[in-house]
Amino acid sequence: MNAAYNIVTNKNPFMTAVLKAKYYPTTFFWTATNTTTKSPFWSSVLQIRQDLSNNVNLQLHDGTSSIWSSPGSPYGKPFMIT
Repeated sequence: MNAAYNIVTNKNPFMTAVLKAKYYPTTFFWTATNTTTKSPFWSSVLQIRQDLSNNVNLQLHDGTSSIWSSPGSPYGKPFMIT
């Protein structure tokens, strides 16, 4: 849960960038799949993702952003997980 939370909140930008490049380079964390690897770590992060999604609050953090232009996921760029 901690690793998934850190990815979503970008607590460690370097770690998030490395994981994104390796496991979900063309999508968002919320829509990533486990087809590229058999990593036990990534599998466990994806398994906990639904629990994380069920227990987060969303806040708009940038008044210039539009939820209509956010690609692919309601958890895209205009939102911040708190």
